[in-house]
Amino acid sequence: MRSDTIKVWDPFIRIFHWSLLGLFTLSYFTGETEGPVHAWSGYAILVLIALRVIWGFVGTRHARFSDFVRSPAEVFRYLKGELSGNAPRTLGHNPAGGWMVLLLLVSILATGASGVIVLGLEGGGPMAGRIAPDGWIVSVGNTFGEAENHADGTGHADDDDEHEGERKSEPTDAMAQANQPHEASEDAWEEIHEFLANLTVLLVVLHIAGVILSSFAHRENLVRAMFSGKKRAP
Repeated sequence: MRSDTIKVWDPFIRIFHWSLLGLFTLSYFTGETEGPVHAWSGYAILVLIALRVIWGFVGTRHARFSDFVRSPAEVFRYLKGELSGNAPRTLGHNPAGGWMVLLLLVSILATGASGVIVLGLEGGGPMAGRIAPDGWIVSVGNTFGEAENHADGTGHADDDDEHEGERKSEPTDAMAQANQPHEASEDAWEEIHEFLANLTVLLVVLHIAGVILSSFAHRENLVRAMFSGKKRAP
């Protein structure tokens, strides 16, 4: 290693960063199809976020939240100095970048969680059958269908077999009305999921702008540093 550089970003942080970027891009542009690629890329993103949160407490120095999460007042002072060209250089995330990391983690986590709920309302994924028609999670261990079967408190059908077959084949107004809240909640969660995805894109754009600004202000290539893990020594 050159004497004028220092190792800052560990391999996990670099792999996480570029993997998250690739998976989110894939998931975002396959959102309209709602196929298996969109779903599985979303699951992979949630796993990455979980690992990053853990690494934020037990990882290397500059990967830990304690190294870069600062008070709002300190963030404001840093942004003011950044715009005036007087912001201090930091080896890890600067105060503004630290808050951006937190915002992105929360936004991407919320996007993924809302996507799992949408998939569950459509009858797929780990939440299939565990979400009530109004969009609320009703059971972790039992399916919603099982909850309906036990609504009479006995868990057994009270009608004769001959009437049961007749009842299943007969469409009723009650069944149509029962589907209305399900469709409404599915539409609502889809809107929430789409809003959160677009909010994440906006945060990514702001993050890129901040990286460019800091790179020029401190005369170092921060993108290259996230590939190599090395930055200019203090």
